[in-house]
Amino acid sequence: MALFAAPPVSAYCTNPEGRRDDYVSGVFGRTCGNLTGVPRDIPAGAHTVSLYGNQITHLPANAFSHLHLCGRLNLASNNMTTIELGAFNGLYSLFYMDLEDNRLGTLDSRVLMNLPRPLQLRPSNPDREDQPWSCDTLCWMKQEEQQGSITWYNARPRCHLPHHWHTLQCKQEGIANKVMT
Repeated sequence: MALFAAPPVSAYCTNPEGRRDDYVSGVFGRTCGNLTGVPRDIPAGAHTVSLYGNQITHLPANAFSHLHLCGRLNLASNNMTTIELGAFNGLYSLFYMDLEDNRLGTLDSRVLMNLPRPLQLRPSNPDREDQPWSCDTLCWMKQEEQQGSITWYNARPRCHLPHHWHTLQCKQEGIANKVMT
């Protein structure tokens, strides 16, 4: 089973064989456990890191700062609510990040600012109504999508009403983008 195409936590992590603690050929996986933070022992040479299905609710600054070769990062299904500025510092090779099945209502543009582009994101599960984003705070992401510097793995973010991602129109004011009213 591929690390990034895993079935929902309920199907994957309840299997007694589901919990994984691996490092093989540059792929690090510590999935379906009770991690509450990013492990410090992830090898610097890891090119794929999966922390799927844990209990990581907060990412502090510099959580991945030593992972310069990491191209794929899976943080899905952690009930994550906050990501500090600088959490992704050091991920110079990142091209794919999975944030599906978390509790992020928004994402500050500065959190992803230093990541390479193009960046492919898997932001939320389009079939789960309990995980909507506050898209009026994501105009910066809409602009990057239009420029092709951010692409989506499975679907665009699911938004709170009244704005839907496909109808979200933003205007630029200085550095920050605002929703057009």
